Amino acid sequence: MARFIRNQIVIIRDRDYNLASRCLGTTTGRIVTKNLLPYLVSVIALRMSLAVPSAIGNEVFVTYIGIGLPTDIPSLGNLVQAGRLLMSQPSLRYQLLFPTAVLAAITISLYVVGNAFADAADPKNHV
Repeated sequence: MARFIRNQIVIIRDRDYNLASRCLGTTTGRIVTKNLLPYLVSVIALRMSLAVPSAIGNEVFVTYIGIGLPTDIPSLGNLVQAGRLLMSQPSLRYQLLFPTAVLAAITISLYVVGNAFADAADPKNHV
């Protein structure tokens, strides 16, 4: 994340309007707040909205394969693990659907909210 943001700052920093501002004597703080941050807010929001579902997915996977959280701590990974164990009984196969649906709903909703926030914060979209 830090490397990505640094690359974005380097790209935006060398644009003509920033060089012109620097030549006209604008302070570095004003250049950062007026020229760099409006572009970076949308990028940071989008990256964070994708990082949270990724972290949740990693926790589910690690717990599902058995090297994550202990079974006495409630988590989506433990719910999926318990549902997988119950899938062998035909009358209880639906037990895997609920944690999987919750995981999908959380992931999709965070992605949609992050994209909406990134679109709203992007200065290119404002007319």
